[in-house]
Amino acid sequence: SANTSLHHHHQQMSQGHLDENNLLLRTTRKLELQDKQHIWPNGKRNLYADACGIVLLCSVYHHTEKKEWLEKADWVARQVKATLGKRKGLRIGEEDNEWDGQYFHDQLKFAFSLHILGKYLPDYKKEAIQLVKDVHPHFYVPNQGFYWKMQDDLSGPYPGHDLSNIAPYQALVTYRILNADVSGDYSKGPLQRELQDAQALVLQSFTNFVCTQDFRLGECLWMSHWFPNETWAKSIRTHALKQLDKMWVGSAFCRQQGHNETLLPFPNFVISIGLQASGVWMDRVDALNEHFETYDPEKEVKVDSVTHVLDCCSLFPGYFAKGFGG
Repeated sequence: SANTSLHHHHQQMSQGHLDENNLLLRTTRKLELQDKQHIWPNGKRNLYADACGIVLLCSVYHHTEKKEWLEKADWVARQVKATLGKRKGLRIGEEDNEWDGQYFHDQLKFAFSLHILGKYLPDYKKEAIQLVKDVHPHFYVPNQGFYWKMQDDLSGPYPGHDLSNIAPYQALVTYRILNADVSGDYSKGPLQRELQDAQALVLQSFTNFVCTQDFRLGECLWMSHWFPNETWAKSIRTHALKQLDKMWVGSAFCRQQGHNETLLPFPNFVISIGLQASGVWMDRVDALNEHFETYDPEKEVKVDSVTHVLDCCSLFPGYFAKGFGG
């Protein structure tokens, strides 16, 4: 069941899948190497990498109980605010990193990471709520959807970027998680109005939902595992698995059906997290992790901090899975 904890998932994995301690060891080694090579967390700030990285560091801290991992997560959160913080919301990346504008998806992922960090440092729970309060009215288009990307100052949509079809689901899941943090009941709490906006969009769109892109399909699996018994979640989960099954090419998932030659690590790692959270296709998780373990960044696309961080999250999803940490 999608409700089972990550520990239970690992018990049920395909034969030959490494146990949790082994995966943790590999993950911490990779993190230490990234640190030494100034890739992450001490390289250029990237909001998505930092959001996923904070969740990862908290997951490692939960297992090891070594304070340095939590301290590092706290440091990253403060660096993000100092480096990427605007009057409202957070930039995609550093000024000289060619990453201008704000992604709604990144804001939500960062709010989720602050919620996880808030399990140990409670003030971050308030910051997560405030971030949503700040950005929601700018990205939200009443009764239509959410913009995928906005200008740096949130004055308007970024040229060439329209409404995002998965944003309502991302908002619904994130707002519920943050609300439950404060009130114990996801339908009540400080984000009740924002949640109603997102929920209305989901209920009017899920029966016609179509997605064909690797990264977004991985997100669909991840989002649906939080509320697996709800009709919208069952619907997008079924759709995502059906699409992904057509995109499996033996050792990894291709970008879109019919594009068998394009196997990219970053979206595969996002799919891997979604599969592990949902407790399905563990043999494929093993295969893609192995495939990209031998991936040569010099010969393919340049591997950035996002890919390195997601590589670790794919090995050790931790708090990305509902039920991790009890």
